Amino acid sequence: MTLHRIRKYLALAVLAFILGVITTDMRLYFPYQLYQLAKAGFGEIRSQLQGDLPWYLHQTHRVSRVEVLERDSIQPGLSLVSGLGPYGHSQASVIDTDGNVIHNWQLNWHQLWPDATHVHQQIQKTTTPFTHGVKLMSNGDLIFSLEYAGLFRIDPCGQVVWRFPRMTHHSVFLDEHGDIWTLGLDYLEQASESLPAYAPGYHDFKIFKLSSDGELLNEWRLFDILKQNHLESLMYMSSNRAGVPLLSGDTLHLNDVKVFPSSLNAGFFEPGDIMISMRNIHSVAVFDSSMKIKKVFTGSFVRQHDADFIDGNTISVFDNYTHTYGTEMPFSRILYLSRDSLEPVVRYQGSHDKPFFSHIMGKHQQLDNGNLLITEAANGRAFELKGDDIVWQFFNVLPGGLIGFIDEVQRLGPEFNPAFFTRVSQQCGANKEQ
Repeated sequence: MTLHRIRKYLALAVLAFILGVITTDMRLYFPYQLYQLAKAGFGEIRSQLQGDLPWYLHQTHRVSRVEVLERDSIQPGLSLVSGLGPYGHSQASVIDTDGNVIHNWQLNWHQLWPDATHVHQQIQKTTTPFTHGVKLMSNGDLIFSLEYAGLFRIDPCGQVVWRFPRMTHHSVFLDEHGDIWTLGLDYLEQASESLPAYAPGYHDFKIFKLSSDGELLNEWRLFDILKQNHLESLMYMSSNRAGVPLLSGDTLHLNDVKVFPSSLNAGFFEPGDIMISMRNIHSVAVFDSSMKIKKVFTGSFVRQHDADFIDGNTISVFDNYTHTYGTEMPFSRILYLSRDSLEPVVRYQGSHDKPFFSHIMGKHQQLDNGNLLITEAANGRAFELKGDDIVWQFFNVLPGGLIGFIDEVQRLGPEFNPAFFTRVSQQCGANKEQ
C-alpha cells in the first residue's frame, strides 16, 4: 500500500470520526449508519496495515492436529469436527482418536445454495456463512446451519436433501422425537409500534421447530415471548443511552436453544422445557412447552454460549467471560448453575498453566464416562478433560502455518463407528456410478 493511499485512508478515517462524534451525540439515524460503516472500514484498513489475520485464523508452528495425552482415559468413539476447512469455507469431518479422517463433507455456501434470495443484503455484508450448529442423523445425513444463511440437510455423499430458506444461526438441536430446533432472525428496516425505542435496522429473533423432513412445525418470536412473560426489561438491557433507551442491531444475540429430554432426571425442569441463551444481555431463560417462563439466569456469566441441561435442577453454561479479553491472562469458564442459587460452581476455567479462552462462540459436551469435551472455538482447539486434566486435544491446523476456528467438536455414539462410515461411503460411490 503506497504512502499516498495510506494518507487518503487516514484522512477519511478522521472525517468519519468527526462525523461520528456529531451523529452519535445527536443519534441521527442516517448519518449514524454511515459512521458505523466508516468505523468498520477503518478497522479493516488498520488490520491490513498491521498485517493482522481475521479473527478466525491464527498463526501456528504446530504440525500435528491431535495430541493423545492419556489414551486409556479418553471417552471411546469417533469425533465430528465442524469449522473452517483448508479451502476457505466450512467443512465437517469425522476423525478417530489419532486425528485420521474417516469421513468428510465440504460445506461451501455458494455451491450448496448458489441462487439464494432469502438472506438480507445487510446481513450478507456483515457475515461470512460458516457453520454454527451441526448434528449427525442416524442414517449419516448431516443437519447444519450456515450462519445467517440457512439450514441444510445433506446426505453422506454431500447431496442436498432439503434447504430451509430462513436466516438461521448458531444452534441446531435434535429432540428425542426427531424434530429439529434452531434459531433465526429477520432484519427489519421499519420501526414498529410493538417495539418502542427500537430503531430501524434491528434483528427480530425467532425460534424454529422443524420436522426431520424440513417442514416448519412451529415458529416463535422472541420479543413476543418476553413480553407475554413480563420480561420486557430484557429487551432493553443492551442500551447504554442516558434517559430514554434507543436500540438497533443485534440487541439480544440469541445463540442457543435446547429441550429437556426424558432421559434426564426431572426436577424443577421437566421433559419438554425449552432453554434459550441470549448473549448480549448475559441471560439464560427456561420456559415450559407453552413458553411460560420458569427461570431466568442473569449475572453469573459474561456473554455466554451453549447452555445445557444437566438434570432437573441444574444447567451448565460455556461462560466466555469476555471482559477478561484485555487482561494479561484472559480466560473462559464452564459453570454449573442451580435453579436455587445465584452462586455458580466453576467446573473448569483457564489459567496460566492451562490456557483456555474463546472471546466468541464455544461449546461443551458432557461425555458418558464423566469427562468433559470443550470446544475453544475462536482458537481452533478442542480438549477433553478428566477432572481438571487434559487427556486429548484437537487443533484445526490448516495449510500455510495457520489454525482455523472450529464451531464444535462432538464425540459420537458407538453406532457411528468406522464400519458405518465405510458403508455410507460405498453407497456414495455406487450412486456416482449409476
